[in-house]
Amino acid sequence: MRRLMSLVLGLTLLSAQSLWAQSAGPVLDPVYALDSYLSGQASADAGRLVVYDTFYPANTKLGEGTVDANGTFGISLKLPLEEGHTIVVQDSLLRVSPPVTVQAPRTGPAAARP
Repeated sequence: MRRLMSLVLGLTLLSAQSLWAQSAGPVLDPVYALDSYLSGQASADAGRLVVYDTFYPANTKLGEGTVDANGTFGISLKLPLEEGHTIVVQDSLLRVSPPVTVQAPRTGPAAARP
């Protein structure tokens, strides 16, 4: 009986780990105020990606894009990002990236972005 319980527990944990690995959502690179482009990584099955600013009571859609064959994305935004706002990306499977807070604007040579 103990052996059966151990087997069931092991299979349950393995299934949970598989689901966790499959459910990973998009991940954003750091974002800065005044940027009008953002990038990140997502799984190949992510489909269409939508960028939202969650600072306001209603999420504001900032742009859309897709993932390339290497699992990366770059999305042009309708409006430049604002410092202190929170940005997320949602994929077509409704997985949402961890929220990223917009940092102070870049300065110097690092300020040049695509």
